[in-house]
Amino acid sequence: MSEPHLVPEDVLLAVSHAETVLGPLTDGDWTSRAGKLDWDCARTLNHVIDCIEFYAAHLATRAERLRWVRTGRNEKMGPKDLLVDLRTKSHVLAAVATASPGVRAYHPRGFADAEGFVGMACDEVLLHTADIAAGLDPTVDPRPPEELTRRLLRRLFPWTQGVDTEDCWATLLWANDRANLNGSDRIGAEWTWWCAPLEEWDGKLPSRPDPLDPPGRLLPQGKVGR
Repeated sequence: MSEPHLVPEDVLLAVSHAETVLGPLTDGDWTSRAGKLDWDCARTLNHVIDCIEFYAAHLATRAERLRWVRTGRNEKMGPKDLLVDLRTKSHVLAAVATASPGVRAYHPRGFADAEGFVGMACDEVLLHTADIAAGLDPTVDPRPPEELTRRLLRRLFPWTQGVDTEDCWATLLWANDRANLNGSDRIGAEWTWWCAPLEEWDGKLPSRPDPLDPPGRLLPQGKVGR
């Protein structure tokens, strides 16, 4: 078995980055739209927390099919409380992933291993931290740690290793269909992750296998958001 590109503690590293970027912005208007998403900033952070809870529940139970996990926005929780909740749920996922190195569990994008769930959590945290920051203060630099971003690309988006990854953050944005890269076209709305073990990847660019609500819905070009 090859050495992992990501480890459970990387979820906490991603959350530390989110706290550094968003912590100073908790007094802003979290009802403003999160960048180019059709969600406001509070809804977007709730979404990240929901995703991490979803990942931990499926991995912990070794789910073989979709398990409906109760999620929802707590209107009484302000931004500071949400960031605390984000860290709490991330510790839960990190602990489950540490205890489950060889476990596979259901995800709509494939039967993920613990490293795959860690990667998806990191991607959610990093991308949506940037979305929220853009909605609250566009002058804030949301660029995450370079080494974490590089390892995340290798694990979730192995097809990016054949492109120019000198700017890992730009490449991660491109892989998530958020931007062009070096003049190349956007990947498109069917972008997805490779969350199953890397040794099962067939070397091709995968497409989204089902219509489940994607992680982070971008507004169609020209659409006016809420």
